[in-house]
Amino acid sequence: VLHGPKQLSQEALLAVQRSGITSARRLLCMSELELVEALDLYVSDVRAVVAAAAAVCAPPPSTAQQLMREAPLPTGLAALDGHLGGGLRPGSVTEIVGASAVGKTELCLAVAAEALVTGHARGAGVVYVDTECGFKATRLLQLVGRSLQRRGVQADPHELLYRVTVLAADEWEGYEQCLSRIRALFQDDTRLATGLLVVDSIAAPARAHFERARLSER
Repeated sequence: VLHGPKQLSQEALLAVQRSGITSARRLLCMSELELVEALDLYVSDVRAVVAAAAAVCAPPPSTAQQLMREAPLPTGLAALDGHLGGGLRPGSVTEIVGASAVGKTELCLAVAAEALVTGHARGAGVVYVDTECGFKATRLLQLVGRSLQRRGVQADPHELLYRVTVLAADEWEGYEQCLSRIRALFQDDTRLATGLLVVDSIAAPARAHFERARLSER
């Protein structure tokens, strides 16, 4: 959703709001001619709107030097970190796939603990979206305590858990609301500097949503 980028005029912002186009992704799927008609703007203004939408969807490019400075986030599993070149890459999306009860949630909690411990000096936090009621604060506390001890870091594990924002969503509509709340958290990140976003998992609400859609079609 466009929230008033600085490079857009007030007229362009109002035109987007009136058009009913509610997401940058949808806007980018439209041709320039379609946007001229939908927004009732000049081509130059339409191109400015497209540029603003692209900036929302795509992060700015990084230099090689910046990428070298961004250390990977350890998972807490030495063997897995070795295969991943040190851990998960910052700024990337990592999908964990596996059969039920193989430990996907445990790995998510372990990575969350590592994010809290490795980023504690800069106040890094974690946003955890729980769609299957699998989040266990007591287990996360244990993992944080182990990571602190293993790394020799002096910090209160209970205090670190205050940096974890947990959002619950058991169906697709609730999941979409979580995305809006996450966007707001990232735009006004004064309470914590988010170092990790966990979605555990997208499969449950998506499966329920699309199964309902297929049943209604029948």
